[in-house]
Amino acid sequence: MTTGRFEEVDLDLLADYLGGVLDGTPEEAVVARLVAEDAAWAQAEARLAPALSAVGADLAAWGADAPEMPSDVADRITAALAAPYTPTDPSPLGLAQTTDEQTGVTQTGVSRSGVSRSGDERVGEGGTGGLPHRGVPR
Repeated sequence: MTTGRFEEVDLDLLADYLGGVLDGTPEEAVVARLVAEDAAWAQAEARLAPALSAVGADLAAWGADAPEMPSDVADRITAALAAPYTPTDPSPLGLAQTTDEQTGVTQTGVSRSGVSRSGDERVGEGGTGGLPHRGVPR
């Protein structure tokens, strides 16, 4: 956000000011001064403030009558969240495991294409494509 000289009113900055985002910042004082001293900023503030209030009221009204979730759907979601996670694919994110035959250390990494690699192929240095890894002895 810029707070230098404006040839036009910065509506984003003004909306942040009216919404309280700038409270306690140096920009708050800058915008307050602009609203007090610049007719264009004062006019924009006079038009934007009631519009922001109207939008807030509309959003509050829109969310007031949220439909109730059917109990069977709620029960299925609750059961799914309570169930233990059991992955069906040992490598759903394209992770590749490589084992150093000399040390027996297994490393998990991500291939550049996102496709698992097998054997002794490594991605980047250390076989992780730059991601942190943990050696796991066999």
